[in-house]
Amino acid sequence: MDNSTLANVFADLRNGNRDSFVALYEDMGTPIYTVAYRILQDQQTAEDVTQEVFIKLFSDPPSQKVSNLRAWIFQMTRNLSIDKCRKKRTTVDIDGTDIASNWHEEDLSAHMDIEKAVSLLPDDEREIISLHLSAGLGFQEISGIIGKSLPSTYRSYKRALKTLRQYLKGDQK
Repeated sequence: MDNSTLANVFADLRNGNRDSFVALYEDMGTPIYTVAYRILQDQQTAEDVTQEVFIKLFSDPPSQKVSNLRAWIFQMTRNLSIDKCRKKRTTVDIDGTDIASNWHEEDLSAHMDIEKAVSLLPDDEREIISLHLSAGLGFQEISGIIGKSLPSTYRSYKRALKTLRQYLKGDQK
């Protein structure tokens, strides 16, 4: 969903029309979960964060003063995820994914390789990759969310991509 569509969804929610919330969940559920998972590296906790984000969006939609709603939603996701990290340090549990039943074996294997590679990135690079590729945010928005300069954010992204390519080619350090 783009920002104008999100603005309409939140206006509908503020006016009591809850049907638009379903469209919001269907469109934003997976990217929100993915960003949370990549920060937390724990499926259950990422699901909890995703649920918290949607509860907050439903019970208290952002005001009309928020200019970039997508960035605002992913900033909330990031903040809640970081709060969870602070409360409980998590470890990577690649074997515990529930997605296995919905994927073909080769798709699952490729997905697990990518998730493993992403989990090896430093926290800041993993966050940038997730916000850009999973959440669809631009580097300007990401730099505002994570508090880094635009050039630094872009360099971190490029470095992360290079690391991922090396890992997936089998050139691990």
